[in-house]
Amino acid sequence: MSLEEQLYSRRDTHQPIIVGWVGAGEFGTGMQLCAHDIPGLYPAVIADLHLENAINSFLAAGRASEDIVIAETLVEVDEAIADGKAVVTCSKELVFENNSVEVVVESSGVAEVAAQVIEGAIANRKHIVVVSIEVDCTVGTLLRQKADQQGVVYTIADGDQPGNIAELVAWARALGLEVVVAGKGTHYWPNHEEQIERAYRGRQDREFADGTKSAVELCSTCNCTGLTIDTHGPQWPAITLEDLPNFFRPRAEGGQLDTLGIVDAVDCVPANLIGTTDSRLDKGTFIIVRLENEAKRKYLAHYFSAASEDGRYGVIYRPHHLCGADANMSVIKAALCGEATGAPRDVRMCEVVAIAKRDLDAGETLHGMGSMDIRGIIIRHEEAMSKNLLPAAMAEDVELLVAVREGTPITYAMVRPPQNSTLWRLRIEQDRESLSY
Repeated sequence: MSLEEQLYSRRDTHQPIIVGWVGAGEFGTGMQLCAHDIPGLYPAVIADLHLENAINSFLAAGRASEDIVIAETLVEVDEAIADGKAVVTCSKELVFENNSVEVVVESSGVAEVAAQVIEGAIANRKHIVVVSIEVDCTVGTLLRQKADQQGVVYTIADGDQPGNIAELVAWARALGLEVVVAGKGTHYWPNHEEQIERAYRGRQDREFADGTKSAVELCSTCNCTGLTIDTHGPQWPAITLEDLPNFFRPRAEGGQLDTLGIVDAVDCVPANLIGTTDSRLDKGTFIIVRLENEAKRKYLAHYFSAASEDGRYGVIYRPHHLCGADANMSVIKAALCGEATGAPRDVRMCEVVAIAKRDLDAGETLHGMGSMDIRGIIIRHEEAMSKNLLPAAMAEDVELLVAVREGTPITYAMVRPPQNSTLWRLRIEQDRESLSY
C-alpha cells in the first residue's frame, strides 16, 4: 500500500500513529498546525516548561479548549489519550515514558534537553524525530546506533534543510547518479556584525547570521550522506542558480573546488543590505551531479535546473523547505516504513567546533551558540579530534579555565566540564566508540 493508503487504513481501523512533542516553539507548533489534518495521525501530547505554549499550540491547530487535558502522571497521559484528548504537560518524561505514544518529536531547541529526550525516547523504544539539529551533529552517530539496537528509528526532520538535502542525495544515488556537491541557500554575515545587530536581535537569528546554524546543518548533512567539506571549508559564494554548476567544479576544469564529494552553502543575504544575490536559492536546497556518459548527458540536460557549459555537471534544485509541514513526513515514514529521512552514519565526516567571537577572560561562563561569546565553524572530523576541539553545542554553561583571544578555537582543556550533563556524557561515549571504526 502507498503511504496515503496506509494512513487511511490506520484511521479506519482506529489505530492512528500517536505522536508526542517535547517543545512547543515555532517548529513544533508548525508541525501541529499541519499534523491535525493528516488522516491516521493523532497529535496526542505536548510537553513544554511553559504550559501555555503547549495549550496555545493545540488551540492554534484547531483543538477545542474542552478537549485539552493537563497531565501530571503517566496514568493520566495514557487515560487521556485513550479518550482522544489533547494532553499538555510540563514533564518531558511523560511524553516518552507512557504506553501510548509511538513517535516522539524532539523540538525543544535546547541541546542538553534534546539529548535527554532523544536518549529517553530510544530507551523506551519510541521512534524519534530530531529537530534540534545541533544535537544530531554532536552526538547523533551514537544515538542512531542506540536506536538501531532498540529496533526504533532515529531520524532528522524532513522539511529542515539537512533532511531535504539528505533525501535529494539518497534519491539521486538510488538512480545511479553521481552526487559531487550538495548544498543550500542561507544568510551569512560573518564580517558584518553591525548589520547583524541592526537586523537580527534574537539569539537564534544571530546563530543564522554568523554562520553557526549553517555550519551545524552542513555538518549534519555530511554525517548523514558521507559527503565532506572542501579542503578549506565552505566557501559561501554569493552566486546565482545558473552559476552553481560552473562554480562548484574542480579548479582544473575552471571551477573553484579542490575536491568533489562536498557540501557548501550559497549566500543569500538580502540585496538591500549587502550586495546582490539570487533570492531563488534563499530557502532552497540543491545537488550537483556529474555525468560522464555523453548520451546520458544530452538526454538529462533538458531537465536540469541548470547545467555547466560543457554539460558534465547538472543542478537538481528544490526551491523550498516547508519545515513544519514536511517534518510530519518523517513521523509517518518512521512509523509506517521504519525509514529515516536522514541519520548519521557510523563513520563521522565533520564536526562543528567553537571559536571565540571576542576576547574571553578566564573564569567567564560561555553562553553557547547564538551568543556574543562563540560561533561554530565546520571542520573535518579528523582535524577536530586531533586538536581536541570542543563541539560548539557543548560550549554552553561551561567555565573557561584560561583566557582565549578572539578567533581562537576552544579546546576541551580550556573549559571546566559541567556536572551531570547528558550531552557531555554521550559525546565522551561516542568519541570512545568511534575509535573502533
